[in-house]
Amino acid sequence: MPDLITSNKNEIIKQSNVLTTAAYSLAKNEKRLVYLALNAIHKGEAKQNELGSFPVEIHHSDYSELYTIKMDTACRDIRNAAKSLNQKEVIFYLPDEDLDDEKALDAISWTVKRSHRPKRGVTVLHFNAELLHVIKNVDNNFTRLLKGDISKLEKPCSMRLYDSMMQWAVKGEVTFSIEWMINRYELPIKYLERMSDFRRRFLKPAVDEINEKTSINVSYEEIKGKGKRAKPSSIKFEITSRLLPEKIINNTASTLEDAVKTYCELNDQICLPSKKEIENLERFISELVLEGFDMGLDFGQKLKAAKAALIE
Repeated sequence: MPDLITSNKNEIIKQSNVLTTAAYSLAKNEKRLVYLALNAIHKGEAKQNELGSFPVEIHHSDYSELYTIKMDTACRDIRNAAKSLNQKEVIFYLPDEDLDDEKALDAISWTVKRSHRPKRGVTVLHFNAELLHVIKNVDNNFTRLLKGDISKLEKPCSMRLYDSMMQWAVKGEVTFSIEWMINRYELPIKYLERMSDFRRRFLKPAVDEINEKTSINVSYEEIKGKGKRAKPSSIKFEITSRLLPEKIINNTASTLEDAVKTYCELNDQICLPSKKEIENLERFISELVLEGFDMGLDFGQKLKAAKAALIE
């Protein structure tokens, strides 16, 4: 895949996949602050201070330029968003620690302190050290986000879905269960029973804005369970890039490494693997067992459910 960095606004911001798949809900300006903070963090501009936190400077002029708003508006938006971000958490689920219907999780606050300095045109966000440990884990497992894309998005639902689509852009497609999206994007739980609201308030507006304003194009198909009256249970997304001539897809899983990747995606319930990926996983199950991967009853049930959900 060719390098996508062609200009300042096509600069890549790296986001840990663990953060991309975490559960959280941020308002537009809070998410915009996080995007700018991620950029500074991955440039090595955030150093741990003597109290343990990681101060990240958000320059009001950078915010104003990236999001094309006036300086006084930028200052106000940053001030208000920094305050509300300080009160929110990001949740990481730990499926291996679940008990029956009770999910195990780690909930970490985004920041531990905020310092607003309008005279200097700077707001400092003091990020939680535990969260930074996760965010900075990007060596081999990260999502590439384009600054030019995120600068145009207005809807929080579009921002979260865009992150997820960019995570799977190289593959060209991904299937998420509706329950997973509601959980990770912290959408109203009633959407599980009211699919019309899920479509109207989340899915369609998010996809429409991504297609209108970013460098990728997203199409989707609803996947229903078995039975005449079955409701949609998953959404299959197809992702193409306007920066490249053809669909970016590599769906020919055939190696042990591919099988390990599919195992992790399935076990952590990140997404629904394709038929080829599941077939490849089953080819290498004996090798995975020898390597110490847990192929017990819990994983067996997840594999069975994934196979049942696939469209032939």
